[in-house]
Amino acid sequence: MTKDEALEKKAENARELGLDYEPVAWMSVCDVGFKRSEFGDTPTVPLYTTPLQRTWVGLTDEIPKGVLLAISNAGLTLLKTQHGYELRKLGPAVAHGIKE
Repeated sequence: MTKDEALEKKAENARELGLDYEPVAWMSVCDVGFKRSEFGDTPTVPLYTTPLQRTWVGLTDEIPKGVLLAISNAGLTLLKTQHGYELRKLGPAVAHGIKE
């Protein structure tokens, strides 16, 4: 199978799935055009847009245990505030597990 046949097969599979997998332009060594026929026999490369990205879901309030451990190992504590979270340095007594 040639490279052109492989690209056409990939585009055909994408169309069957309802995806738009057509080149948005073609590029040769010294030019860019929107139709492959503009280049005649000059070798070209198809140009595609990037695929659609997943919908952003956002972060939750849950903090991974590894992050909390790293914060604790650094002698810090994480306090939840009305605007998010705040890092605070632990006092020497608290850092060693001693009540102040």
